[in-house]
Amino acid sequence: MLKLEELGVRLQETTLSNGCRLILYERPEMPLAINVVFLSGSRFDKNGKEGTAHFLEHMITAGSSKFPSKDKLAAYIEQYGGIFGASTSDDTMNIRVSLGDPSDVSKAFDVLHEILLDPFFEEKILETERGSVLREIGETISNPQRLIWEIYDKLFFQGTEIGRPTAGSEDSIPLISKEDVSDFYKNNLVSGRMALVVSGGVKLDSLVKEAEGKILLPKSERFILNKDLPVIRNNPVMIEYDKDADKVYLVFGFRAVGENNVDIYPLRVITNVLGGGRASMLSKKLRYERGLVYTVSAGVHKLSDAGTVWISTSILKEKLQETLDIITEEIRRVIQEGLTEEEVNFSKNKIIKSQRMAMQTSELWAGFNSYAEVVGPKVITLSDYTKGIEAVTPEDTKKVAQKYFTPNNWYLAMHGNVKENGVKINL
Repeated sequence: MLKLEELGVRLQETTLSNGCRLILYERPEMPLAINVVFLSGSRFDKNGKEGTAHFLEHMITAGSSKFPSKDKLAAYIEQYGGIFGASTSDDTMNIRVSLGDPSDVSKAFDVLHEILLDPFFEEKILETERGSVLREIGETISNPQRLIWEIYDKLFFQGTEIGRPTAGSEDSIPLISKEDVSDFYKNNLVSGRMALVVSGGVKLDSLVKEAEGKILLPKSERFILNKDLPVIRNNPVMIEYDKDADKVYLVFGFRAVGENNVDIYPLRVITNVLGGGRASMLSKKLRYERGLVYTVSAGVHKLSDAGTVWISTSILKEKLQETLDIITEEIRRVIQEGLTEEEVNFSKNKIIKSQRMAMQTSELWAGFNSYAEVVGPKVITLSDYTKGIEAVTPEDTKKVAQKYFTPNNWYLAMHGNVKENGVKINL
């Protein structure tokens, strides 16, 4: 089990006057990373206005009174060797600022103040960013490696708010008005949906002073998603047909569980064995032994109220069925026998030691628990996570495989020159 003190980290927590949680992973002399996370992602877009959250992300980083354009905002933080960024996912919106010298913490909060409390919502900027979003959508549509993940969301979470494209669509973006963006800002960028997670060589009292003085957003009740996302499986297969494609991109998998379910740990161990790297079983069978694919990967996708287990690769059309047969053969083995003790021990050791290696930067510390802090109600710490992985047994892997890897719970998303009636899943 990884412990903070072993990694030279001190955890401190407090609550700001507006109710926002502030979490500091103090790492003496280390660079500063700040992540402001809101439970305000694309799932909260109104029907017909899909892409509003992502549009707002563009708008709040596009200009303010002090920095009337994005380049001026960037120039201010870059003169101190820093960077800023923003992103939107199904659940959350994240604003990040990093600086090499933690004594420049006030500069980071200057930037956050402009982004969060003083953004421009001018029509000219709105139309500029609308064009930028539409180009972003166009790039996704033209890139099968990116598009397959939109197909995945639409299929695995069909009939739910997660099944909609985060960036919106070419139909919805033209319909989003200045009022839509402004209303989303007022209703969703509030203290009850917010957490402030910081890592680096900075003291808690200085953070509280900066946050209270510069980014005190309106106070609201704590918002928690307290119902599981429904599982809908009207169509287990979804294909984006492209007659000119030379390869088939696919994501195969199963609906599973969310952030706080203990089944996450054996599922993580299983996916690491199946497709967690060059030593994984599917890499061995699909690439090294048969040369069917160049890469294959597997993972666990966790939301607050839902999740998936997924396997992703790309292949030539004529090798599609052979590839799917090998994938399902390995899955059947785990269902029937579970992983071997050797596989479990290898996977657990790799996951824990890889996590230790990953936690070397302030950005990773600020990002690791940001999601859990804002979705609540329970925060899975680094120690909790590694303890959960350590506890997994071969029998655990068999039990969760039999629970989730069932004939009525699989999904297959594909892009390419392929049709549904030419594919069989043998589970």
